[in-house]
Amino acid sequence: MIAVQSLPLQDCQDDVTIEYQFCQEVEDEKERTDTPQVFTEKIMCGLNALPTVTVEYKSELLSKHKLSIALDLDETVLNATSDPFIIEMFLHKYGPNATHNSRDLHLIVVDDGMVLVKLRPFVHTFLSGISDLFEVNIFTMGIRPYASAVASILDPNQTLFKRIMSRENFSNIGTKTLSTVFPNSQDTVVIIDDRQDVWSDHLSNLVQVSPYKYFEEHDESFVLTDFEHIHETDDQLLDLQEVLCNLHNQFFKTDSADIRSIIRSRVLSGVNLLFSSRQKFSPCSHLWQLAQRLGASCHDELDENITHIVATERCSDLVIQAQEKYNVKIVSTDYLERCYATCTRLDETFFKPPYKEPKAMYFLTDDECEMITDNSQQTIEEMEEYVPEHPSLSHKRPRCTDDNFEEIEQPSKQMRFEEVNFE
Repeated sequence: MIAVQSLPLQDCQDDVTIEYQFCQEVEDEKERTDTPQVFTEKIMCGLNALPTVTVEYKSELLSKHKLSIALDLDETVLNATSDPFIIEMFLHKYGPNATHNSRDLHLIVVDDGMVLVKLRPFVHTFLSGISDLFEVNIFTMGIRPYASAVASILDPNQTLFKRIMSRENFSNIGTKTLSTVFPNSQDTVVIIDDRQDVWSDHLSNLVQVSPYKYFEEHDESFVLTDFEHIHETDDQLLDLQEVLCNLHNQFFKTDSADIRSIIRSRVLSGVNLLFSSRQKFSPCSHLWQLAQRLGASCHDELDENITHIVATERCSDLVIQAQEKYNVKIVSTDYLERCYATCTRLDETFFKPPYKEPKAMYFLTDDECEMITDNSQQTIEEMEEYVPEHPSLSHKRPRCTDDNFEEIEQPSKQMRFEEVNFE
């Protein structure tokens, strides 16, 4: 068990070294400071000359063919809970002195309160795999003692993390910034986080991952299996490792001066897009511009060069025509959003547009039409009671289009059909 105690900010300014299972003060006469703490081998030291150090450090990193990463903790590389029921089950299963188990569950104590941490699958593989290409810095909204305890779990040999930015180092709660640590080198920093709302000033640096919510997703399993037989299929960190390695290769292969310019520019390279509705998706629309930033080419007409159609539903005439005539992939609007967030060309089969059930179509016979016309004093309620499935009693029928159901004129004399589906 890792036990750490939180101190007020003004009392928590000593340089410390992180050792597994506890935080130990460093005996040093260095001046106290509120600035972020930095790992230098096994010592966390204040960054008093931040701008100068950052410029020099950037040059040193680039000479080693290294970039920087700002890594979030919670729901990115781990999931934490203070739920007393779950913690009680963990202690009952593994004993009061348990520190961890084979499922990568770790118990830490912060301010006399217990927190159970579950590491995301493949996190150690991920960190070791990127350590030669990136310098990893922790950026978390967790308090400093918690962040330090987690760092000692993820990096017991203290060889991976260089800096820890915790809640105490951010001036605005709920907002993270690179400016304090990287005022002059944000063009070489990649942000890894499950949230984009906290990085409003640095979205171009962000590679977003899906949130890891182990305890929320498996709460019932704890009662049934006692932690031991929960099967996880999460391998997102392996995919992320591949993305980061590709970004690193592109940066140094092309002599790019800014990692932000290549983070997303080649994700959809070679993709020719057609939007199902020009009214909804014009060249000025958000999704059109998003697709172009991802490297896709957007077109106005359907032809043999189109590879993807972005549609709001599956039953439009354009979608049907494209599927019959060309080998085109049909994706929802979410596809572009997720590709942009993850900086990855995702599998299109998981992003099919929704299928909207077509409305049932009813037509009246000649006699029924004449009866309704002759009885012009009937109220709408009476007519709806007469044909309850078709409340409007309009001589129009719905047609499935990309703008939902568009009504087209019908001849006044039609045979009545019980139901017609448009597929």
